[in-house]
Amino acid sequence: MLVSLSLAVGVEAEDANISKLMGELEGKNLEELIAEGSKKLASVPSGGGGGAAPAAGGGGGGGAAPAAKEPEPEEEEEDMGFDLFD
Repeated sequence: MLVSLSLAVGVEAEDANISKLMGELEGKNLEELIAEGSKKLASVPSGGGGGAAPAAGGGGGGGAAPAAKEPEPEEEEEDMGFDLFD
């Protein structure tokens, strides 16, 4: 059953490795093993560790990217009646 399950998800497992796994799991409660493994995974740091943090996402997936904001036109300077360089 384990071989057919692994093949169904695209994983090829060697018979020796499957036999070893089944031997190590024999007599153990699978639910307890999963709970212990989840605790261990929760303590493992994940992510890159370097670089900038990614921008906050919207709702994830779908839709086009927002249009780039056009720069505001610069205001013309008012003539104050004198020039700094005259």
